Amino acid sequence: MRKIIYQLLIALFCISLAGCDQDTILQSFAPKEDQALASKYFSLLKNRQLSENLSHADKTEQK
Repeated sequence: MRKIIYQLLIALFCISLAGCDQDTILQSFAPKEDQALASKYFSLLKNRQLSENLSHADKTEQK
């Protein structure tokens, strides 16, 4: 009986995710500030500005 309940819960979870795209899921789990910061870092990485990323990482480790 438990196995059936677990399978139904997993199926419901998968169905609920099927209607969402990646941005919608991200918005529901991550705050806007974190999304903006991550977007900034990825754009710096794309533009090969690694020194700015590393310098900021060093500052956050010292806190």
